[in-house]
Amino acid sequence: MSLPRRERRALLKIEAGLSRSDPRLAKLLGDFCDQAGDGQMPASERAPAAAPVAVRVLRMTRALAAFVLVPGLRERLAPRGRAQPMGRLPGQRFT
Repeated sequence: MSLPRRERRALLKIEAGLSRSDPRLAKLLGDFCDQAGDGQMPASERAPAAAPVAVRVLRMTRALAAFVLVPGLRERLAPRGRAQPMGRLPGQRFT
């Protein structure tokens, strides 16, 4: 798990304060973290992985190309009564 630098610093400060105030509790917490860190996170708590930026850009580019190049797609996807031809007549194909 990767945390922002600010959050990591806050956790380190808490850990240092705990170690100074109650060494026994700090050892128990360390043991717990060692044991819990080896296991996998439950599926119900996992966040879905985001696609890399390059993949998202490629998907958007393909969607935009299909939207622009496929005749009639704009009209089929537009809500009824709101479809407006953009620079061409309905049914006119690109040449």
